[in-house]
Amino acid sequence: MDIIKLNRSKTKAVIMLLGSTLFFSGNLWLTKDPEKVIMGYLGATLFGLGIIMAIVELRLGSSYLLINEKGFMTSYLYRKHFTAWKDVDHFFIIKINLKESIGYNYSSHYKIKGKKIARLIAGAESLLANLYNVKTTELLNLLNTYHMKYS
Repeated sequence: MDIIKLNRSKTKAVIMLLGSTLFFSGNLWLTKDPEKVIMGYLGATLFGLGIIMAIVELRLGSSYLLINEKGFMTSYLYRKHFTAWKDVDHFFIIKINLKESIGYNYSSHYKIKGKKIARLIAGAESLLANLYNVKTTELLNLLNTYHMKYS
């Protein structure tokens, strides 16, 4: 099988940019009230960072999911994490706050701190957020196909 690269949805990045811009402006407006100056600047700083992250994502395409015969690699704003197929027990769909994501549990031989706590809190030891231009069920099928073939 070929290497598959799924880029983050540009629509979601645009929504993040618009939302961050709206809240950034609202927080700057709060600074006109002397009693809310600190909260206004703190909020503007937070949402200003959201604007920067959205622009970086839109301009540079720094977030993606790469799938190949060795495993899969997630990249979000240039932070990369690789997971080998042999380290994954199984994939499944999980709903968090009415949004579907791909959950997965690690194989018993894979040692990582906190996986029991993560499973207790979220129902999965790790998640792939649905940030890509593909339906969650299609991504699940793709991951399971690669996992069965190469693990």
